[in-house]
Amino acid sequence: MKTTSHKFTIIMLFICPLLSGCGGGSGSSTPPATPTVVGQFRQTSVATSSASANCPGSVLLADGSSDSCGSNDTIQFRADNTFTETLSDGSQPQSGTWQFDGSTLTLKFSAASGGSTVSTPATLSSAGNTLTISYTQGGTAARDIYARQ
Repeated sequence: MKTTSHKFTIIMLFICPLLSGCGGGSGSSTPPATPTVVGQFRQTSVATSSASANCPGSVLLADGSSDSCGSNDTIQFRADNTFTETLSDGSQPQSGTWQFDGSTLTLKFSAASGGSTVSTPATLSSAGNTLTISYTQGGTAARDIYARQ
């Protein structure tokens, strides 16, 4: 009887892990990572509700002015929450700190970059490859679209 009991115990020791490992489910208990804005983005287009232009290009605004983008306008978001914006026009790069809560992008420009704070609606695509920044300029709602580099 003891031999049969030991054999049963040994068999169950091998079978139980096999049975418990065959549960349903997705096979992963870790939720997918949320995309982060950290990285470098290049502006690809500028748009309003009535017009859009690929970079380099511009769109006319309601007040008669225009909003434009260059061929290589970039913004670099670093993990330490600092950023640098570099425009193709050769102007001095702008820098400061950033915060992004998933729907609002806040840029605090350093004193050397004018010292202003800009909070604006922004969206990051689910894959994290496209950043869209919305704002109002010249009385016109506009948006800049950036692609991750």
